[in-house]
Amino acid sequence: MFEWTKLPALLNFGFNACKGLISLFKKPDPAETFDHREKLKKAFEEKLLSRSGSGEGHCIGEVVIRDIDRMDEYPDINPNSMGISPWFKVELKGLYHRGIEIFGLIPQEIIWDGTKQPARFATDDDSEERKVTALPIPRIPFDNIVRVDWEGDSEYPFPHIYCHFNNPKREPYECTSFYVERNLLTYSYLEEVPNFRPYDENNIFQILKFQLRSRNTIGYLAGLVVFIVGSVFIWSVHFSNQTDQKRNFQKQNSNDQERNQVEKNIITANPQVEVAKIEQGTLKQEERNTHDDNEINDGIVTRGDSERKPYIYFEKHYKGETFVDRYTGVSLGVSWIHVTGKADVTIHLPNKDFEESEVKPGKTWSFEKSGRNFLLRLKTLEYSIGKFEAEVAEERELP
Repeated sequence: MFEWTKLPALLNFGFNACKGLISLFKKPDPAETFDHREKLKKAFEEKLLSRSGSGEGHCIGEVVIRDIDRMDEYPDINPNSMGISPWFKVELKGLYHRGIEIFGLIPQEIIWDGTKQPARFATDDDSEERKVTALPIPRIPFDNIVRVDWEGDSEYPFPHIYCHFNNPKREPYECTSFYVERNLLTYSYLEEVPNFRPYDENNIFQILKFQLRSRNTIGYLAGLVVFIVGSVFIWSVHFSNQTDQKRNFQKQNSNDQERNQVEKNIITANPQVEVAKIEQGTLKQEERNTHDDNEINDGIVTRGDSERKPYIYFEKHYKGETFVDRYTGVSLGVSWIHVTGKADVTIHLPNKDFEESEVKPGKTWSFEKSGRNFLLRLKTLEYSIGKFEAEVAEERELP
């Protein structure tokens, strides 16, 4: 059986797992993001700024890009590993409004006429005159840069930039722009090809692959799975308990019906029984010897008018069922039991049918049968299980 004392610990674990999931997708504080970007921008300009022939400032020089989650794999290289290396040496191109740009990817031939018309990769069918060499320039945002070691180490004595490799391809790049070289009389510059970023297109399989390989995501998803499994387990235990309770109710109802049938048989058919009554769910029979002066009238055992016991008969039923007294022919049906402990009932008395709402337990209705006075009584109501008890009793008292 499930130990409900463990429920708080399980719920607390699930709460922490959901909290971790929320933090995974929660955006950082804008003020902290701004401060982080400004701090890195000033540091790069101070450490690596150089002036080009055009008079523009550019951050240049060699750097090492390193995955902070795999920084212990430096300076080794695993030729069998899949995906991007945990570290690689590149050359800075400069800054852009959100981070740094680097050289390092293989140049590609494209078809572009220098206008706003869409560019595309060149094919073998294109003429050489139309082909233009373009440089893929990855962009690493300041948001992905965690730390910068400006001095480097003995292997590579220049800046080591530690980043989160957190795009769907497990790379540190925000995007990859393409540039073509333009030459003027005194200097050259790179012009960006507009609306041409084919390396940024990710299909659903790449995104799922990244999510599954992300360590933090795996941890949060594992917590979520445990929470879901625990919730399903708790629900199944609760459902099982409800099913067992319902089965017990049905069994009890079956026992009540069998008991009522036995009682009916005792009252209406057995001349050896003086009194039949139910006490605490157990049928007790008091037998007597048959005397010559005894007789049975209307199905009721009598011992002369002075010794005849008053008639009484009662049953338990569920709401939606009807209590019927076969001797007098009256009935009481309960259609609904309110949480207030009252019931809506339908009554059938000799020559009279009616309904009443919000009837309290203990209410009686009097009627006459064969010159004798009887009471129909709603004895008890049990809202939690939807059960009621009713009885028919003769008003005549014992001498």
